Amino acid sequence: MDISSSATIEKIAQFKLLLDGRDLSKFHSKMGCLDLTDNENSLGDALWFTDSSIRSSNLRPQDGKRVLIFTKSDAPFGNSTSSTETRAMSRASDMGGGGVQVELWHLNPLSQEDASAPTSNQNQWFHLNRFYQQFLDENLKAYRKHIAERNIEVIERDDVDPLDLQNKTYIDCTMDCTDPEAAHQAAMTRWVTKRTLKSINLFIGSNTNSDSNGSTSSSSSSSSFSNSSDTLTFSMKAYALLRPASKPAAKKIDGRTNEAVRSETVQLCNETGTFLEKHQISTYFLFGKTDRAIIKTSEIDAIKQMKQPSGIRILGFKPAASILPMHQIRNPTFLYPDDENLQGSTAALAALHRRMLVKNVVAICGVKIHARSAERLGAMVAQQEIVDPDDERHQQEPPGFQIIFLPFADDIRQITRQYFDREQATATQIAAAGQIINNTMIPHYSASVFDNPELAKHFAALQALAMYKEIDFTEAEDDLVHPDYEGQKEYTEPYVKTFVETLPQAVVVEKKKAASKKRKAPASKMSEAESKQAKVDMEEINKNGTLKKQSVARLKTFLKSQGKPVGGKKGELVERIQAMFA
Repeated sequence: MDISSSATIEKIAQFKLLLDGRDLSKFHSKMGCLDLTDNENSLGDALWFTDSSIRSSNLRPQDGKRVLIFTKSDAPFGNSTSSTETRAMSRASDMGGGGVQVELWHLNPLSQEDASAPTSNQNQWFHLNRFYQQFLDENLKAYRKHIAERNIEVIERDDVDPLDLQNKTYIDCTMDCTDPEAAHQAAMTRWVTKRTLKSINLFIGSNTNSDSNGSTSSSSSSSSFSNSSDTLTFSMKAYALLRPASKPAAKKIDGRTNEAVRSETVQLCNETGTFLEKHQISTYFLFGKTDRAIIKTSEIDAIKQMKQPSGIRILGFKPAASILPMHQIRNPTFLYPDDENLQGSTAALAALHRRMLVKNVVAICGVKIHARSAERLGAMVAQQEIVDPDDERHQQEPPGFQIIFLPFADDIRQITRQYFDREQATATQIAAAGQIINNTMIPHYSASVFDNPELAKHFAALQALAMYKEIDFTEAEDDLVHPDYEGQKEYTEPYVKTFVETLPQAVVVEKKKAASKKRKAPASKMSEAESKQAKVDMEEINKNGTLKKQSVARLKTFLKSQGKPVGGKKGELVERIQAMFA
């Protein structure tokens, strides 16, 4: 084991392979391990080593610091109290006082029985009361005091209130690691916090007063009522639980110094070629086909400015069945009550949440997230809490409200009547199609199983470049979005044939494409001298080991010039060329 200021890419890749293989037996040889039964390598010494590494990493006091202990032994010092055990307890308390949380990842299932009770399979279970219960309590007690003295806001999983740290026990500092993959997912759920987009008010009743900036005025922050007697105001926090993941933008650097390049945009006059200042540039919108409506930035701001303040105004309630999937025009926003701004919001909204679930209704709302943003139409849907049946600490879906953004009448495109006046399917065709559906059902579907293949390929290439390895673009990635045709064929082939037999002949037979009037010019034939030079160039590329990076078009052009077949996939083309120079 060596002290390192940061985790290297090689170490992260090795650790990920161990988790993917669900085999921690190689952890000792790959990552390093101490024999804690040896007096020279006690648990206290291991904690001192990790504490020293954390202190030398220049982390800020408010940064989260955790130490994970992976072990099968629930009694690292045996049944007798020793100085090494006392030193480990003292070290756990010191680390908590320094803002470091210690977590236990036990590799054996947790036992609820007394450790002193004689059992035949006692070594197969993990007993916390032998040592680690008191050990984790010492660390948690010191950590809680450290947070309170420095007034550090700690946000645990699911963005709970910081005061909930007082109710945290040693059980919350343990993790069942008998299934490494499940433990990894549970840890990510516990540690990755939800980021608040904005604190926003919910109004029930008539319009509220607002100041010149469009912000809502309230007489007191300790009441759930606004200054209007016929308006109720509740405070909520908005979260983005669903956001499309995208590849990070590339950064430009100077090729000589590797320093970041600063980009500047300038405007040029078409007639004179001179640079234009900001005050010399105007903006226009096209009105009709030719008319230009010149507009200033201040005028654009005045058009966007709405009289209504930011917030969510409930217009009324509708049955949940009235909201169709096609009505969702953007990602939803999750709302959760916020008692910090308006006390009593949680209790009142919890009552509204429960009645909406019982009556199966949604609230139609006017939604204005920011003071300068346009007002949208939305449906506030009550979301029921879903807890993992295997681990009640793991919350799969939090209770709260989802704002589904609905379209306006201007956003809906009308479908012409000709799409409805078509031949309807017969009962035989419907039954045959149902057989295909029944035999291609996905058991236990979950969106979290499907990784983005484009992102996986992108980051695999970045990892290879960072580790100075060659990128193999021909290597097949695990693409769960790509259908398993062989597996589907086994179950669906007879039903697909039955379904095709029920269709009219005109549907089965494809129409022949009309011959194109324009014909492509025949490719010019390569001369003998050019063919020899192409062979020399390709031989040099093969020696450099960059043959796999060449495009398929170039590989086929070379093979055609050498009189070789050009059919097959890219890997076959590469092997065909490599055989020429073997």
